[in-house]
Amino acid sequence: MKKYIILALLISPLFCFSQNKGEVSFWGGQIGILEGKIYNEINFSTLFSLKTSIGLVGGIDNSDFFLSSKIELNPKWNYNKNKRFSNNKNILYNSSNYISLNTSYTPKWSTLDDYKDRDIEKISIIPTFGIKRNFNKNINYEFFFGIGYERFLNTKTINSKENKLGIQLGALIGFDL
Repeated sequence: MKKYIILALLISPLFCFSQNKGEVSFWGGQIGILEGKIYNEINFSTLFSLKTSIGLVGGIDNSDFFLSSKIELNPKWNYNKNKRFSNNKNILYNSSNYISLNTSYTPKWSTLDDYKDRDIEKISIIPTFGIKRNFNKNINYEFFFGIGYERFLNTKTINSKENKLGIQLGALIGFDL
């Protein structure tokens, strides 16, 4: 059942339409220090959009490195997009400051590491502040920070409690299509 819900969340943006002119929907890819993802972003209006992504995220737990897949659903409010437009600044591909509610799921079957008893399966909901800018038309960079809630669905992870404070901090560079 979980697989069908995840599949529906990833496919649903393909059936949505925007009411503003310009790019209605666009695809892209971004990489960071411990993260890489492919995403689709759909504009519902001038200021509101929905970003769905799937990718890989790495981490360190008790000096052990692990790599996991991550599925994200990220509704965004691009709050200064109109101001940037009125100042003749680039707003292509939602280049603006934003506030979002980053919701992500990390499935347990996708973790790669050397520790055989570690199964990382978690859901996180993290309000996030971010800045996205484009240069050279299609190349972008993005910085974001947020503090929110994480829930581990199984506790075979080293040093994990069922619920904990989640911190999201990132710097990504990417390419939009």
